[in-house]
Amino acid sequence: MPTFDVSSLGESIVRAENKGAIASWSPSGKDVAEGHEFLNKGLYSAVFDDGVTQIGPATTQAKYYLYNNTSSYRALIDTYILFGDPATELHVLDPDLEVSKTVEPAGSVDPGDLITYTLTYSNAGGGPSTQVVISDTLSSALINPLVSSSGAIITECPGSRYVWDVEDLSPDEGGIITITAQVDSGFGELIVNTAIIAGKEEELQTGNNKDEVYTTVGFTRTFLPIINR
Repeated sequence: MPTFDVSSLGESIVRAENKGAIASWSPSGKDVAEGHEFLNKGLYSAVFDDGVTQIGPATTQAKYYLYNNTSSYRALIDTYILFGDPATELHVLDPDLEVSKTVEPAGSVDPGDLITYTLTYSNAGGGPSTQVVISDTLSSALINPLVSSSGAIITECPGSRYVWDVEDLSPDEGGIITITAQVDSGFGELIVNTAIIAGKEEELQTGNNKDEVYTTVGFTRTFLPIINR
């Protein structure tokens, strides 16, 4: 008797010799497309928002998304089937956060002078970056600081000097933070200012996530003439 291949379409795609897909996540029968949309949104969120790059955990999270966002289409939790190795890693484009810092005036200043730090940050990678945080270690020798920003929305963390939560950064998005402060009149040493940016997702390179600038503070001296009597 002839034999017939009764494999499902999803299984056939994965098992095709020398071609096909690395995995198939598909329904075992007919259903409503609206229910599939919940799963698709959940899968996208798992991979691109939460950084889940293994196929198995990503599809499981997508089913949780459906369960938590609708009381309908619950059958899809059982009938949407993954064919393939659940430990397969997805090669998702990584973000690349970077920050640079400048100070004006550069070099040295005197106590009482104003100095301005400018932080420029961006996501130079191919994927989005979430839960982004920028920290700036502002010296206690700098008083009366004023902060302004443009570009991405930032929110200062309470009690910090200074740490900001930054809205999620898509590729090529970023912003500028400017801090102007006065050097304390009693200070006369080196001021080191460090800026650091980090996000939730792993980055291929982190050497551009930190930048520092240095300012020398000297005392202004008044020299009186020497009078010989």
